[in-house]
Amino acid sequence: MTNAHWVLEGLHQVVTAKQTLLLSLKQYWSIPSSINHWVPSSNSTAHCSWPEITCTCGSVTKITLVNINIAGDIPPFICDLKSLTTIDLSYNEIPGPFPTVLYNCSNLQYLDLSQNFFVGRIPADIDRLSPRLRYLSLSANNFTDDIPAAIARFLELTTLSLYQNLFNDSFLMEIRNLWNLQFLGLAFNGFIPSTIPGSFLNLTKLRSLYMTESKLIGEIPERIGSLTALEFIDLSLTGSIPQSVEALNLMIIDLSENNLSGPILEGFKNQTKLTNLSLFYNELSGLLFYNQSSGEIPVSNGRLAEEYRQTLGDF
Repeated sequence: MTNAHWVLEGLHQVVTAKQTLLLSLKQYWSIPSSINHWVPSSNSTAHCSWPEITCTCGSVTKITLVNINIAGDIPPFICDLKSLTTIDLSYNEIPGPFPTVLYNCSNLQYLDLSQNFFVGRIPADIDRLSPRLRYLSLSANNFTDDIPAAIARFLELTTLSLYQNLFNDSFLMEIRNLWNLQFLGLAFNGFIPSTIPGSFLNLTKLRSLYMTESKLIGEIPERIGSLTALEFIDLSLTGSIPQSVEALNLMIIDLSENNLSGPILEGFKNQTKLTNLSLFYNELSGLLFYNQSSGEIPVSNGRLAEEYRQTLGDF
C-alpha cells in the first residue's frame, strides 16, 4: 500500500471515530426520539449532514442540541471533538454544578448553557475554559453567590449573559476589563443594592445593557450618554431620564416599572432608530409623539416583547 493510501485510510478512521463519538453522545443522553436521524453510516462524513452538527473540512466544529429534553450531565468525551468551537445546549434540563469537563474543549468560542437546571457557584477557575471564548450564556439557571472575577479574563468576550440566576453578591467590577463586550445581561438577580458601576459606562462597544430587577438603586447616570453604540437598554432606577440618553442610537428603551419622574424627553422624537419606548408605571409627564422615520413610537403597556428577549445575546 502506498503512502497516499495509508494517509487516506488514516483520515477515514479519524472521521469515522468522530461519528462514533457523536453516537455515543446520543446514547449517553438517551434521547433517540429527538435525534433519531443520528444513525451509523458507512459514509464516514454522514454526521456532517445532521442538522444539529456543523463540520468544517470534515471536523465537527459546532453542536447545537437545543430544547431536546437532555436531562443528564455533560460527558467529558464531548471534548474529544478537538475542533469544537460552538456548544449550544440551551433549553434543556441539564442538572448539577457548572460542567468543568468543558475546560478540555480548547477551541471553544461559543458556549450557551442557558435555560437549564445548573446549581451552585460558578467556579472561581472558570477562565480555564478556552481563552478564545466570545459568547457565554449561563442565563436562567440557579447559579448562586457571586460572579467570579475570572469571568472577566475572557478578553475576547462580546456577550456575557447571566440574567435570571440567584446571584446575591456585588456587581463584578472587573467586567470593565471586557472592552469587546456588546451585550451585558445581569437582570433578575438579587445583587447587593448598588448604583450602576461607573466602570460599566466605559464599555464603549456595548449595544445592549439588560439590568432590570437587579437591585439597582439611584438615578440613571448622565454618563450613560458615553455608551454611543447602545441600542437596547432595560434598567430599574429612580430619578429623571438624563438628557444624555437623547444622544444614543437606541432602538429599544425599557424603563418601565420604576420611580422615574419629570418630563418625557423631547429629544426622543429625533431618534430615528427608536422603535419601542416602554415607560409605563412611572411618574413621567409628556405626550406621545411621532418619529420622523418610523411613525408613532409605541409606548408599550407590557414588558419587552418575548421575541426580542430571545435575540438579546445574538451578537
